Amino acid sequence: MSGSGTSSSAGVNLTAEGSTDWIHWGDGIVNRKAGVTPQLSTYTSVSGGGVYTYNNDPRPLSWSDGTPTGSGASNTNGVFIPGTGQGFSFTAPADTTTRTLMVHVGGWAERR
Repeated sequence: MSGSGTSSSAGVNLTAEGSTDWIHWGDGIVNRKAGVTPQLSTYTSVSGGGVYTYNNDPRPLSWSDGTPTGSGASNTNGVFIPGTGQGFSFTAPADTTTRTLMVHVGGWAERR
């Protein structure tokens, strides 16, 4: 496994990026790619922190193949857990097949 990161605030089209599956949290409902067998699980809270929503992400998301919300444009909603040592966990398929997993995350007032 390998990975990389950027600090881009460019919009993301989930339909174009997620040809096999995609999922979006933060709208009060889980939006995901329609017409496919889900491969990505929903999240669970790590360390039991409370999950909250926000609506001002600098990276707007769009899609045209979702369910239950068929399409979205300039969606800036997301989820977060405040506090040190908090976070999310989710699962994706793993085997010997080469795949690319794109995860769009942000940070606010973080320190290293």
